[in-house]
Amino acid sequence: MTIEIKKKVFLTISGNSERLALITDYVTNHYNKPTIYTAPNGNVGLLKIKNAVIDIVIIDSNNNTTDGLKIVEVILLENINPHMAIIIIGHPPEKERFLDELVTGKLYFIEEELIESEFSYFLAKALNFTSHTEAAPFYLRYLSAGEILIKEGDKAEFVYILKNGQLRAYNIINDQKIILGNIEIGEFVGEMSFINNEPRSAYIEAITDAQLIEVPIGMVDQILYKRPAWSKALMQTLSKRLKNANKILTQN
Repeated sequence: MTIEIKKKVFLTISGNSERLALITDYVTNHYNKPTIYTAPNGNVGLLKIKNAVIDIVIIDSNNNTTDGLKIVEVILLENINPHMAIIIIGHPPEKERFLDELVTGKLYFIEEELIESEFSYFLAKALNFTSHTEAAPFYLRYLSAGEILIKEGDKAEFVYILKNGQLRAYNIINDQKIILGNIEIGEFVGEMSFINNEPRSAYIEAITDAQLIEVPIGMVDQILYKRPAWSKALMQTLSKRLKNANKILTQN
């Protein structure tokens, strides 16, 4: 059950070598084998953006948010790579600016303290933006550790296959979290809503950073028909779910 994934290309802009190294470490910790370019200032950064296909640009404002905003203005004014996501490490502008980009998920602001958990959360959001750039039968979905993928009772719009990472399924009963089990690489996620045509029956939370294949629920039949390996994975997932359910019943 393999799928070719184009690796993302990152550009980090910062005049501080220590910050460049820290950001590089954070990206590497939360994205497998990235290609990372660096630039010491905005002019060099813009030159690289214009001459290479960059998926995510990370701008360290270095206590001068104005410079970071100027880079964003040039990128948007010249419409440089409209599918590129932008992360600014610095405070948002006081006046309302870049509202469309903030709403669509193209642009994010992160506090200058650079807390890794916060960085990984917004990195996952930026990766999701870059993954939905062209029409396709399925997309990649990125999660940071602790993020909720599915909520019990929600309407099902997608079925997922876990490509990397680990997830946990649970219910909440009388304000208590009841763990149903972990979801491992290669397993389907949210398949019961597809089979039963019912709302989500559990919460799904990322235990680690995770990468999933996201398939619109209306296209699952077609995808399974064209990809026998995915049909086999679905059967294996259902078999595991049945064994876990029987085990719980036996214990009770």
